[in-house]
Amino acid sequence: MTLSIEISKSEKENLAEKTHMLFENMSSSNTCTKAFIILLIDEDRENIVKFVRSLGKETKFIDLSKSFTKGDRAQILYSQFETFCRNKNFSEVEKLAVGKGKDHLLGYPEICALFCRCTYFQRVGPVLFRNRPLQYLKPCLQNMHNSDEKEKFLMLVFMSLNQMEINVNNQNDILFEILESCNCVPTGKETKSGTKQIEITGSEVTLDTNNTKHKSSSENKPTKRIRSREDIISLIPMAFVNKVPGTSVYRLQHEVIKRMTLIVFGTYHFDKLFELSKPEELKEWVKKQSTTSNVTQGEIEPVLEIDKEQWNQYKAELK
Repeated sequence: MTLSIEISKSEKENLAEKTHMLFENMSSSNTCTKAFIILLIDEDRENIVKFVRSLGKETKFIDLSKSFTKGDRAQILYSQFETFCRNKNFSEVEKLAVGKGKDHLLGYPEICALFCRCTYFQRVGPVLFRNRPLQYLKPCLQNMHNSDEKEKFLMLVFMSLNQMEINVNNQNDILFEILESCNCVPTGKETKSGTKQIEITGSEVTLDTNNTKHKSSSENKPTKRIRSREDIISLIPMAFVNKVPGTSVYRLQHEVIKRMTLIVFGTYHFDKLFELSKPEELKEWVKKQSTTSNVTQGEIEPVLEIDKEQWNQYKAELK
């Protein structure tokens, strides 16, 4: 739970109602876990604690600005485990809560959430994933892109480009453009003229293999498929997404998921990423490909390395 410092009386009443509902849901479920709240701010902490405790429930507060105790780590992990791994034994994953791991961009609560929600990470194992989450997040996203889950991966791309969220009640042309123009690109037939012909919703698009930009005539422009709200929801990979309570909005769990999704997308479709993003937005994590091999024994960097031609194209747009 994240609480704002400046909160109006009506917002406080609304928050109190939702918190009561949360406590009731917890007490009615078959769980023995006590409620706890993670504090993400330093200011006005005392008043926030008083407000939550005034709701009449005994609640534990976990302060992210301080080091977690072993009990804190176990409780955070178990809160995710009992929701998403009910058919497993906690002893299989509890090593994730032992030790602090190494410094990286994902915090411990986010690591627990990803590990418990995604079977790919569970197969990796708790210790390896705890120490190098990005090293395993990247191939997981690559596997989605290269498999029958590609549309789910492209949904993550859309959300990453759309302030990390999607409102399933509002259809968006960019979503359809990403799904239609990228969904079938890796599977095409080589022709004698050095091009690929790709089937997209019954029409053909020509892709020049010597130039990664898509070339399509207006006659061959893909026809946008009309997708229902249910179809769109079915494409949302819930291992990486949370539903905003009381709304039709789904949101990515963490900024790092956004960045790694766009890094993988840019690896396969740099021109499309470049087209849909502002060049200045890519500054922090797009780099020119190194001429020397760079083998690292630790966690990977969340960066997209591009070749010389792509780099020149990118730098020209920044001028």
